[in-house]
Amino acid sequence: MAQGQKEELKWQPALKQSIGDYTVLVPYFENGYQFNGSQIWFSKSVETSSLVNESSLVLENLQTEVLSNSELADLDKEFIVDGLQYSLRNALSRKRNYAQIRVSPIFKDGNQYRKVVSFTPFFTDGEPIFTTKSTNYGNSLLTSGEWFRFKVENTGVHRITRSFLSSLGINVSDIDPRTIKVYGNGGPSLPLVNSQTVAYDPAEIAISVRGENDGSFDNGDEILFYATAANSEYVLENDSHINPYIDESFYYITISQVMVNVFCLLYNLWVLLQLPMIIFRLDSIMKLMKEI
Repeated sequence: MAQGQKEELKWQPALKQSIGDYTVLVPYFENGYQFNGSQIWFSKSVETSSLVNESSLVLENLQTEVLSNSELADLDKEFIVDGLQYSLRNALSRKRNYAQIRVSPIFKDGNQYRKVVSFTPFFTDGEPIFTTKSTNYGNSLLTSGEWFRFKVENTGVHRITRSFLSSLGINVSDIDPRTIKVYGNGGPSLPLVNSQTVAYDPAEIAISVRGENDGSFDNGDEILFYATAANSEYVLENDSHINPYIDESFYYITISQVMVNVFCLLYNLWVLLQLPMIIFRLDSIMKLMKEI
């Protein structure tokens, strides 16, 4: 079993972090600190001579301390993980093998919150496994219906207006807003290993439609949804915010034959209420990409 060096998280006073137009005060430590806008993580890459067994990570000599509410500062408790979480991933950079260790430095323990002070990681070597599998993927959902593609340049809550839909070529005078659907996978990069890819079609995005009850999409009505741009989210496997495959993030709009499920709408509203309301007008920051 390979042993990494002892990792010490040197906790410091809370640090100001910017999230769009907002500034929040969040816990901070030196050595492997990462903040993605809602959660704090410890992350470190360790060079190895070969691939490692990703399920073999053990944290020995773990030292934790109770964290007071004042020390949490502006960190949203809803995003604090329940119990210590950690993971190990293989990565390849410039033909060198790396083991990427990720640990939740703050976690919930019963009725209190704890912070990690130090630990020593242990893991074992692993052998590459080559398998051949046959999967029937079927037809893409993009093969049926009419789809309209647009680009997202910022991460946050976006607004789709009647004029923007019209600029895409949608007949806004003849649509029920309750049948509008938005799809997309956002800006984060695909896995480096093809076999780890799980999304072969754009996923349906949670939306909230304001002014839909009358069955028409009028001036003043709007669609709100959360979207991520390329190069905006940290990907542990790449150890970078840079998407190595694309520079632009795309989403799709289609008009369904059925109305959106009411339970989905309630969930969508909850999601949007949890997000910082950073509204970007799609009329000015997005443009129609004519060819899919």
